[in-house]
Amino acid sequence: MLFGSVFFSKVKLLVLAQTRGVKTHSATKKRWTALSNGGFKRGHAGARHGLFKKPSSRLSTLRGTAYANAKQKSNLRKLLPNG
Repeated sequence: MLFGSVFFSKVKLLVLAQTRGVKTHSATKKRWTALSNGGFKRGHAGARHGLFKKPSSRLSTLRGTAYANAKQKSNLRKLLPNG
C-alpha cells in the first residue's frame, strides 16, 4: 500500500511539472478580435449567401462591425486568456 501512494505522488508531481498553460477557445479565436482598449469586435453573421432576398438596408447593417458588451467582454476574457 505504501508503494502505491509513493508512486501516485511521484506521478502527480510529474504531471504538475509538465502542464502547458491555459488553452484558448479555438472557435472564439476564429470569430472575435481583441482590441487595444480591452474590447472585442466581430463581423456580422448572415451575409454569405441568399443575399438577393434580403433588403439593402439589412445588408448595409450586416456590413458593419459588432462590438462586445460588458457581459460578453467578461466571458471573452475567460475564453481568450492569451489575447
